[in-house]
Amino acid sequence: MRREWGDAYQTNLRTIFTWLDKLPAAERERIESAEDVRGTLVLNNPQWLRHLLRQAQDVVPASSVVEEIARIEGWMRADPGTPTGRKYWGDEKVQARLRELYQERGNG
Repeated sequence: MRREWGDAYQTNLRTIFTWLDKLPAAERERIESAEDVRGTLVLNNPQWLRHLLRQAQDVVPASSVVEEIARIEGWMRADPGTPTGRKYWGDEKVQARLRELYQERGNG
């Protein structure tokens, strides 16, 4: 899936798991423990991951991307020497996440 989804790999997985977290516990557990006909967990099956991503994209609102961008941009605008500023300026993963979100939003 990393090859197929490329830079969107982490975003796609995050979208799937955000969707799963919104499901009732019993339904989420059924999906997380479900196996395909070969006995592979569906969460390890590329065909199922594609299907789950389509389902998740229909449910997980795009506004969550906008909200996350706004939160990280707030950290970015803060003085780098403050605890709030260090959340962005001191964390390469957060900076990478913002770039990923910009791409997902469509102007990255």
